[in-house]
Amino acid sequence: MKTIGFIGGTGWVSTLEYYRLLNEGVNARLGGVEAARCIIYSFNFGEIARLKAGDPAQRRVRPLVVEAARRLEAAGADGLVLCANTLHLFAEPVEAAVAIPVIHIADAVAAAVRAADLATVGLLGTRATMEQDFYRDRLAAAGIAARVPVEADRAFMDDAIMTEMVRGVFRP
Repeated sequence: MKTIGFIGGTGWVSTLEYYRLLNEGVNARLGGVEAARCIIYSFNFGEIARLKAGDPAQRRVRPLVVEAARRLEAAGADGLVLCANTLHLFAEPVEAAVAIPVIHIADAVAAAVRAADLATVGLLGTRATMEQDFYRDRLAAAGIAARVPVEADRAFMDDAIMTEMVRGVFRP
């Protein structure tokens, strides 16, 4: 069994969900008490939030994510998963920094969208995910158009993620 490296902590809730889903999938395939072999590098999101304040490109966060990837590779990870949509802002520098595969969420989304025979999808997430090109461009390369909400709704979504969802608060 290969070892998956998780870069998480940009909301522990999403890291937990990736961990849970991976282990449920492994257990469903292998049965018994089998579980995934994985290593988690979890950031303190409070520190990340302070570093990215006033820096939409998150230039001060990038080297931390790249270093986390290097540490996971050195610890024996055979592949990496970034445990949040917005972390994929750093997918390219992470891919350049390590010799192991980085599983990109937009590629998995593109495969699911194609399997559903769709060509256009709505994209929700943090401001960075909705407003920067790193996610939409990856979908576009797969022939999928992504639409984002109007500004007021993007602001609402970003606030809900940053103040509630990262703490495990989900409301209808």
